[in-house]
Amino acid sequence: MPKCLVVADDDLSVATAVAHLLGSQLNAPVVRHRVKQDIEVYVSGEPCFSNALAAEIVSIPVQVHALHNAVLDENVIAVITACGLSEIDQRVKAMLKNDVPLLQLGDFHPNKVDFGNFSERMANQSFTTALVDATFELGNFIVNSVAPSTI
Repeated sequence: MPKCLVVADDDLSVATAVAHLLGSQLNAPVVRHRVKQDIEVYVSGEPCFSNALAAEIVSIPVQVHALHNAVLDENVIAVITACGLSEIDQRVKAMLKNDVPLLQLGDFHPNKVDFGNFSERMANQSFTTALVDATFELGNFIVNSVAPSTI
């Protein structure tokens, strides 16, 4: 099974948007060539495309899948959250207990924003733009972490 990322968030529309953005970035031919492996992106929960955030972000068809039981913890590179984890997400809690790293999306934004308590004034941009910027930087971090060294 290929390596994967799990986007887990209390807000499934945010999780779906982040998963879509990461999937788009990681499936670009130049990135796939550099990484030399497939990286699948899952949403912990049922992907939610029927909201204003999805309408603003999802412009090209990318398949975003719900996390399923065949995904093994050892194949998960990281769990990613923007607004915070859901209290009822037992699968993600188990992953974290098995030492799967948890990455906070806001840490990858240039202004280190807190998406759970978002302020346009603090971020100097809208929520959607901040989400895109942070996800792009997170994607670069993932690519640099898993790409084979050229040295």
